[in-house]
Amino acid sequence: MNSTATVDSVTRTIRFYHVHNGQNNDQTYRPANIPQILMEVEALPTKVPPGKGNRYLTRRATRSFTITDPSANTTNFRFVTTRIDDYPDDESEGLLAPLQLQEDHGLADTWHCVFFPPFTLAIATQDTTTTSRRLAQYLNAKANLDQPILIEPIARGDIISQVMDLAEISRATIVLKPRDVNAYILGLPTLKAIKAVADDCEFPFKVAVTYHPNRAGLESFKSKILRPLAEFALRVGNPEPDRFTIRGRTEASARSFTLDLLLDVSSVQKEIRKNPPPSGSLDYRDAYEQINTAITDTFKYIGTDNEDEQWYIIPTSGSNTQHQQLSFLE
Repeated sequence: MNSTATVDSVTRTIRFYHVHNGQNNDQTYRPANIPQILMEVEALPTKVPPGKGNRYLTRRATRSFTITDPSANTTNFRFVTTRIDDYPDDESEGLLAPLQLQEDHGLADTWHCVFFPPFTLAIATQDTTTTSRRLAQYLNAKANLDQPILIEPIARGDIISQVMDLAEISRATIVLKPRDVNAYILGLPTLKAIKAVADDCEFPFKVAVTYHPNRAGLESFKSKILRPLAEFALRVGNPEPDRFTIRGRTEASARSFTLDLLLDVSSVQKEIRKNPPPSGSLDYRDAYEQINTAITDTFKYIGTDNEDEQWYIIPTSGSNTQHQQLSFLE
């Protein structure tokens, strides 16, 4: 199954081509909210970030948008996307272009979505009416703001490290939404890629994680996601954070909570400087034992049998309390 879309930049008309079982169904839509989004997305950055040379000037993006057919009685989720048309880097050539619509074991369709920075980048958004509505609300709410970078990796492989360079020209919030924690392991290449973005961004730099307890075990989630993120966030924070805020939200029961984990980060940093880990190693067990303990204690407050829970790990800079909770399900 393939899906493509083109945009007439003059009339703002979206023409959507949806190929399913060999049949090509093309229709034209004129949603009221598309012109605003189009104008925002077309306002791509024209300044080259310091130290980036001219390689950003050789990139171009082809705007592609699809939406839900308002005349059809369907639950299909049409996506909003920007297709990367040209890369100057050999290793990136052909990445995510063209975008394809994949069938997920005959169940809901999976849409691959990309937004060019400094807007939103999302990958593998699940096909549901609820997701469609919330995504639309999210985009509309953020249309005129400094955009975070939203990343949802697919279980078929770690592609974050390949697409993270798209975020280098943006002040970034990295959101990891693993579909299956057991299938997706946050690896060193991903951490290095995120760190490269963090080095180019103004602080605050935030890392958030969404956890679906019905898709992975709690222990697996803590060991593969929470701990590496905690270790990573402490090392890249600039200025160094003095605490972590782990925020959880239970959608099913409409219950929310916020827990601030106050950590003695200075002693952790001293330990790292005294005994730096080997190059390329994530083994910070001694220095970060207190972080792991704090995270473990936090999970005692919340069960894992709810339909949908969200967890956030946010390194907070100094006394700055302006960090906003970023929720894809707001």
